[in-house]
Amino acid sequence: MRPDNIALSKIQVLTNNAKLHDIDLIQSSVERFGFIERIVVNEITGHVLSGHGRADSLRTRFEQGLSPPEGITVSKKEWLVPVDYVQIPEAEEEEAALVLNRAVEKGGWNDAVLSETLQGLAMDDSLDGLGWDMQEVDRLVQNLEGERIVSEVADRKAAEEKEAVVHAPEDDPEAISSIHAFRSDVMFPGTNPWDIPDIRADRLSSLTPHLIWAKQPILDSADTLFLWGTNAFPPEAKGGVLGFFVDDGRFTTAWTEAADILNKLARFGWGAVLPRRFLIVAQLAVGDSNV
Repeated sequence: MRPDNIALSKIQVLTNNAKLHDIDLIQSSVERFGFIERIVVNEITGHVLSGHGRADSLRTRFEQGLSPPEGITVSKKEWLVPVDYVQIPEAEEEEAALVLNRAVEKGGWNDAVLSETLQGLAMDDSLDGLGWDMQEVDRLVQNLEGERIVSEVADRKAAEEKEAVVHAPEDDPEAISSIHAFRSDVMFPGTNPWDIPDIRADRLSSLTPHLIWAKQPILDSADTLFLWGTNAFPPEAKGGVLGFFVDDGRFTTAWTEAADILNKLARFGWGAVLPRRFLIVAQLAVGDSNV
């Protein structure tokens, strides 16, 4: 690798460069920090392997008649750009250009460290030129908090299930009675031509949720719809509205293991009848529909 400075007008792009660039972000970054990342050029062909976006940003700035950023020198009205020359066979330079971008892209981020860093910078109003705005920082923080809550609930649930003694319905008279009442409660007539059971007005939820829980922190459980499926509900879900969407396969499992389902719902003070399609329950109020 050989460092040098080359006139901006002499920089040659790679014809089949597939990488796209956020020129506005690069401009903002260069404006704040100066030109701090050298362009990589194949000395054999003169083509840029890494730095097309930075070169485009400099050209835009030059054409707008702006002054050169820090890190760019001027000689005879030419902007001199810092480059690193490498020697890659022409037949392989496209591959080299791809991996120089892909390797960075594949690395990803340590979200916990990134979140902590960005929050600190946001408090100092220092996000300019970094590529994140406050909405993105807030979203990152919320996602991490949601993942933490879900992980804690999953660990707690695993610990509870490990300690719990599970009784089969046939071994528990109370369970048999509960299941019988549970199933009988579903058997109410329909008034429509297709004999589909009606929704029982006396068993519908009186709450109308406006939020849907998707593993994010719970702001107001009484205004939140929790969808029954594979989600592990946090303790804060108690008092909310529970929505079922059960496909045929899951319906069969739930129906044959009703006692287990009831026990899980009881932990949150919820009561329910199992539907074939969709149902909303709030605490001990339930609604049921087979449509």
